Amino acid sequence: MNRQKASNKVETWLLIIALGLGILAAAAGNPVRTSRQSPDWFEINEIAGQEISTIDILQLAGWLMEKRDNYILFDLRSYEKFSQYHIPTARRIELEKTKAEVPPYGPVIIYTGDGTITTEAWQNLSKIYGKRLHLLLGGLRKWAHKVLFPDLTKKSGMDKKEVLRRKKISLFFGGRPRLPASHQKNQGLIYLREGC
Repeated sequence: MNRQKASNKVETWLLIIALGLGILAAAAGNPVRTSRQSPDWFEINEIAGQEISTIDILQLAGWLMEKRDNYILFDLRSYEKFSQYHIPTARRIELEKTKAEVPPYGPVIIYTGDGTITTEAWQNLSKIYGKRLHLLLGGLRKWAHKVLFPDLTKKSGMDKKEVLRRKKISLFFGGRPRLPASHQKNQGLIYLREGC
């Protein structure tokens, strides 16, 4: 009987310790720091209590296809990355020189490689452009995923009409969508980039 009480007491203490360590681990978070976890970078929703206005990737693609010109698109990445690829009509900017380049009307859309931006950069740009400033959701990575190389196979869950619409968008920008087998007759063709 005494042995069983001692065993139960040890098990209880081990359970308490395990729960305590679990709570500490959850509070501590991921032990490996990445650039997304740096305190200076945020997934954009809100910075310093200010709600962030965003533009969806497919919305921008539609504007480009319609040849709308009442907005300006800025790429905040390095010159080298901008030179490798950028979204059509985008201009690479240095944060200090943006005001002189922008017309006084319409949205000012900015993007990065992955849809994150430093707090300082957002605050500086929003001082200049105020409510006209918008962030492209997901940045260039999401542009590649949703516009250039979208997954249009059955596992994407899109209906046939949406698959055809997204295929048209992808081909317009020189992309190569992943299509269901029934749509892959002409996969050997090289498509010209109509929109670029």
